[in-house]
Amino acid sequence: ENAPFFTVYISYDWDYHVHTARTFVESVDLTIHDGNISIASLGALGANRIDRFYPHGIRKEFFDPEPRKIRDRKYDILYATSIDDVVWPDRSEWIMKLSELSDKYRIHIVPHTTYHAYFELLKDSKIAFSHNRIGEMSLRVLEASSQGAVTMETGHAVRRYFVPDEEYIPVTIEDVEQQVKRYLSDEDRLQEISDRVYKKSLNEYEPRGLFVKMLEKLYRDLENQKDLNRRFSALDPAEQHIRR
Repeated sequence: ENAPFFTVYISYDWDYHVHTARTFVESVDLTIHDGNISIASLGALGANRIDRFYPHGIRKEFFDPEPRKIRDRKYDILYATSIDDVVWPDRSEWIMKLSELSDKYRIHIVPHTTYHAYFELLKDSKIAFSHNRIGEMSLRVLEASSQGAVTMETGHAVRRYFVPDEEYIPVTIEDVEQQVKRYLSDEDRLQEISDRVYKKSLNEYEPRGLFVKMLEKLYRDLENQKDLNRRFSALDPAEQHIRR
């Protein structure tokens, strides 16, 4: 909080560690995030300044060089998640909903696992289910794309980056059965989406390239900012101690 140069906080999953995030946003000059709810919430926590950017991606070396064809994949839908009805009651609701489809489709629901094991499951799945409790785009969209799986996504923020029904499958709790039937009954269309989103993710969401773009943006945005007015420095010593 006393650095004599501009500091930046790239926020991710801030709402699981609200007190830590509050200290960060008060102490740094600029907070980077994407998602309307988070931007409003981080501002309410006392952020000095917030800018919108999505810096997350999958490194090229993690992409499957030859994704398996959709028709040759073992699972119809994969959902890798953790169960915690205190923190994520909405995830359990989706688990129950997907389980109801298991008499018609091959549904594979697994706990979070290692990165390598998760990618192996994605390679053998036609559709990868993705859910974020505040509707923001999860990194899972890119993880699935990197292995040729098509993402079924519940949120709206993804629309800023990928085209619904052309690059991912939008879904709600009300229309999930209809959407699953629609896409799994047309594997040629599913394959077209897989090919399209794989190429886009590889070309546009490689982290090294995103990092350079973010740096260029930061230099432009901060070039004329001369004052380091951080809210943390205005707190009394007792409050600073609590934050630390």
